[in-house]
Amino acid sequence: MKKTLSVMLFGILMLIALDSFSQTLYFCTEVSKDGYPKNPNTEWTCSDPEGCYIYMLVRTPYDIGTYTVYFDIYTVDYYGNETFYKTEKASFDYKLGQWVWKKANFYATGTYKVYVYDGDNNLITSRSFTWTQY
Repeated sequence: MKKTLSVMLFGILMLIALDSFSQTLYFCTEVSKDGYPKNPNTEWTCSDPEGCYIYMLVRTPYDIGTYTVYFDIYTVDYYGNETFYKTEKASFDYKLGQWVWKKANFYATGTYKVYVYDGDNNLITSRSFTWTQY
């Protein structure tokens, strides 16, 4: 019994440690000059029929190692099917290393999935958000 409990505790601690070293994609209203999200969220409401924007911020525990990052954006339908929407390209100061952001405009309501790739087409991270209009 003690051995099983020890193994379970070790597993939980490993998951917590891995999560703390993972890369994260934030959707937010602004990015601080130190690269932190302001008002992060995964649900957004837009009152402008012409569309609205959000910032997409990627933070990693390591240097990204490229001057360019690509945000491939897909719409997601009710069944979970993804359809390509657009790509946003972010060029940044290589010295920043562990974070990069891009301000993107969205004109249609719905659910979006964003995949972030480095300049060598390696997946860095991905995440979804929902865009509604009132």
